[in-house]
Amino acid sequence: MNQLIKKTLTFFLIQILFCSFLFSQNEWIIDNAEPGKCYYSFEKDSTNQEESDVFYSNTIIEIIDPVFEIEKRKITLEEIEQYRMDDDRIRIQVKPNTTKYVFKRADLRQTTRQREPNGFCICLVEVPAEYRLFAIEELEKDSFEYDYQELKQTSHIKRIIVGTASVELANNQIFTSEGNWSMPKELVVGTRCFVQTVRIIQCRLNDLGYSLEPNNLMDEATKAALIDFQKKNGLPTGQLDFDTLEKLKLVELFYDN
Repeated sequence: MNQLIKKTLTFFLIQILFCSFLFSQNEWIIDNAEPGKCYYSFEKDSTNQEESDVFYSNTIIEIIDPVFEIEKRKITLEEIEQYRMDDDRIRIQVKPNTTKYVFKRADLRQTTRQREPNGFCICLVEVPAEYRLFAIEELEKDSFEYDYQELKQTSHIKRIIVGTASVELANNQIFTSEGNWSMPKELVVGTRCFVQTVRIIQCRLNDLGYSLEPNNLMDEATKAALIDFQKKNGLPTGQLDFDTLEKLKLVELFYDN
């Protein structure tokens, strides 16, 4: 009997360890990812492999959006006063600010030193909080109740192992073929390196209406102008990436064909 119990416990222990292994393999993790930055991974060939590379089977990389749950919140009339605007309407936050991952198109040729790299790029972007305006007439006598979207799960990235490449993909998925893949790395402007790189960008921003001294320094004024340009064009802020250069119409100048 004791032997049977031992075998049974051993079996369940193996199952638990196996499931834990599968669970750990289902996450595609970017260590210390920062909002506004982009990260890439690409399939390695036999000439440039590293110890940190990981072998993957045919895999689907899937981005999971943040998950929210609606909950009822209540505020008193005294608390409402702090949300009152000049026109007497009440402005209340109904969804918190958060971040989410998105796929981004990027030219990885210069970064990977491959003529036709097989890779992908993911950015972590900020999603601003949402607010709702209420008329003063909507308020009850003693308190006011409203729906608030509480963040229950942050955006993350999943790996789904598949047996074949002939899989229909959703908009939040990409397919990666079997092979050795690099660990996620931050995507910077790994392009032709001009001595006057910053001056070129400053001059282009000036062409678009900014007033920068073309001193070839990434000073505070240049950073502010660049971030302002990114915000106005719906781009991740704080990172000089491929999409920003494309919007500035400088891709052909900085990237090899």
